[in-house]
Amino acid sequence: MKELITLYIPSLNLGGIAKNTIRLAKGLIAMGYDVDVVVVNYKGEYVKDLPSEINIVNLNSKKAMFSIPKLVSYLRRKRPKALISANDYTNIIAIIAKKLSAVKCKLIISVRTNVTTHCKNAKSIKERLLVPLLIKKAYPLSDYIVSVSKGVQEDLVSNFNIPENKSVVIYNPIFDESILEKKLEEPNHIWFGKANTILLSAGRLTQQKDYPTLIKAFAEFRKTENSKSVKLIILGEGPERDNLQKLINKLNLTGDVDLLGYVSNPYSYMGKADLFVLPSKWEGFGNVLVEALSCGVNVITTNCPSGPMEIINYGEFGTFVPVGDYKKMSDKIKDTLNNSPKISAETLVKRGKEFSISKTASEYLELVNG
Repeated sequence: MKELITLYIPSLNLGGIAKNTIRLAKGLIAMGYDVDVVVVNYKGEYVKDLPSEINIVNLNSKKAMFSIPKLVSYLRRKRPKALISANDYTNIIAIIAKKLSAVKCKLIISVRTNVTTHCKNAKSIKERLLVPLLIKKAYPLSDYIVSVSKGVQEDLVSNFNIPENKSVVIYNPIFDESILEKKLEEPNHIWFGKANTILLSAGRLTQQKDYPTLIKAFAEFRKTENSKSVKLIILGEGPERDNLQKLINKLNLTGDVDLLGYVSNPYSYMGKADLFVLPSKWEGFGNVLVEALSCGVNVITTNCPSGPMEIINYGEFGTFVPVGDYKKMSDKIKDTLNNSPKISAETLVKRGKEFSISKTASEYLELVNG
């Protein structure tokens, strides 16, 4: 009989938590474990893309807090070898539920963002004040606290009283061979296949991702000579779409910038793009940066906390610019597109492979079995 590992997340909405949980589940299954992905609510764009081998358990609760009794019941019934959670609220709920259930299983919580920066920029008082307090009180009660980057770990240990002996860095599971297959597909966009140079970015349209800086940088770049054939495509959806479109209209870029929305295969775009830019104000890791490297495209990122600088190894595998500085970003776009030699696709793909699903799954299993 196979041992069971449970992954607990809020939903299957677009974003890194759901996507990387699915990847981790696939990695653990490939290593011979049964995996339940327990969701607070069974909703989200990734529902239709779930691999058939992944078992979903829907707690069918409106909020994570309301899922506590159902999660307690699940733990007592299934008695998994380990419970692995992600997201601040579900991490706290997992800690409470495990305690109430009295089930002996490894409790591993994962932290996917720079908590100090995230809470500082949060809109609600609850996130700014209550979440940091709960993290300090609750997180040390788990067996391990996994940070998705060294920067996230340093923040937790320094600012949230996380014991160093429980703190572990495990990078997100990004690369598998399917990326190399999917990048060969033709992107469904009229700008490809013509004499255009394509700048690409991807991620949720939120304030965190700071697309206004990228759009302003593009507008500045378009003032330079021989830049008229360069186009900017941004993949992703989110609450800032209307504001971004207004900025595009204001800068007279409607024919040159496309907010394309969600696409099922972003790798086909990354594989054909000339340059990928990540303009974020903060990250926990920077999943799309690894995806872009895995597709062999040169990258520019901000030196935001935390993760992107670790991914490009502080400039070895890409270029970085200060957060929010659209003029320096514009200069780097110009330099990268116009200057040779660029970093070879082979070197970039090799770097992307270092963040493999199998490696991440193996590192989690070391904690589960340790």
